[in-house]
Amino acid sequence: MGVVVLNAVLFLHQPFVAGISAGILFCWFFYVVVIGGRRQSEERFITKTAGGFFQGGVRYRATLLGIMIVFLLIHLPNKGLNKALGFQQRKFLDRTRSDFLDRMGKREGMMLITTEFNNISLKTRRPVLLRPGQLDTLIYAPESSLIMDRLLKKIYGVDLFNPPETAKVYKGEVRSLVYKTLWENRTLSEWQEIAREFQITDVLVPGGWCLQLPALEKKNFLEKWVALYTIPNQ
Repeated sequence: MGVVVLNAVLFLHQPFVAGISAGILFCWFFYVVVIGGRRQSEERFITKTAGGFFQGGVRYRATLLGIMIVFLLIHLPNKGLNKALGFQQRKFLDRTRSDFLDRMGKREGMMLITTEFNNISLKTRRPVLLRPGQLDTLIYAPESSLIMDRLLKKIYGVDLFNPPETAKVYKGEVRSLVYKTLWENRTLSEWQEIAREFQITDVLVPGGWCLQLPALEKKNFLEKWVALYTIPNQ
C-alpha cells in the first residue's frame, strides 16, 4: 500500500517518472499474479521474483490484482505515460507542415529563444545562438564553458559558475522565469547591441511576454501562444 501512495504522490509532482515506475511495477505484478499463479499451486506459492517475500495462496494473488487495478486507475490520466506507450498521437510539426514555422525558417540570421523552444531549430532548420534548456551538453565539450558563460551573462543574465538560487533547482537548464523580467525590461538599444555582437535578428518567446521590440507574429501554436519579435537595424 505504501508503494501505491508513493506513486500517487509522484503522479501529482512528477507524472512522467510516476508513469515509468507504474509501468515497471505493473509488469512485475502481472508476472506474479498471472504467470506465477499458473506455475504454483492454488493452495501455496512462493513468487520467484519477490525472492520468497510473498507467500500464501489465492488471497495474495487477489491482493496483488487489486493493487494492479489501483495503479491503472491512478495512471490512466497520465499523459506522459500514454505518450510513452503510444496511446496518444504525437504531434510533430516542422516547416513542411506549418506555414508559421516555414516563415520563421526562411528569415535571415540567428534567433534567440527561451527555454521552451529548445527544438525549434529542428522544426525550422534555422540556427539559434544558444539553447538554454540543454546546458548539460557542456559536459561533452567543457572547453566551451567560457563562451557559454559569456552568452549566459550577456543575454540571459545568469552566471554559469555562480547561478542564482532559482536556477540551481533545475539541472541542465535555465528556466525562462529566471530571465523573463530582464528580457521585458531590456531596451531597444540594448537588443540592438546584442544583435550586432552575435548576429541575431529575431527573438522567440512565449506569447505572454512583452518585449520592447516590434512583433512579427503572435500565434496560438500547438495549444500555446508564442510570439516572434524582430530586432530592427540601428
